[in-house]
Amino acid sequence: MPDFDLTVIGSGPGGYVAAIHAARMGGSVAILEQDADEWGGTCLNHGCIPTKALVQSAEVLRTVRRAREYGISVSDPVVDWPGMQGRKDWVVGGMRRGCRGC
Repeated sequence: MPDFDLTVIGSGPGGYVAAIHAARMGGSVAILEQDADEWGGTCLNHGCIPTKALVQSAEVLRTVRRAREYGISVSDPVVDWPGMQGRKDWVVGGMRRGCRGC
């Protein structure tokens, strides 16, 4: 088994930032994550980031509905829930890959 200067338990916001900082200081670092598919912790996978992605979609919907106030005519927007979920998953996936690449 390899020998590490630091082993970080959990890849959440505190974990991966600590690991990056230690590695930049020259340390040999390992991160242990219980679920290999969920790097980034609860915030990234189930909390803050997915919520913000869906809120952004809702804000776009609100803006489109108010387009006439800006002198723009559009037909009534239709919410595509699977599309919104797909975008949310794309955002989370990109950030998760960023955490794994650190």
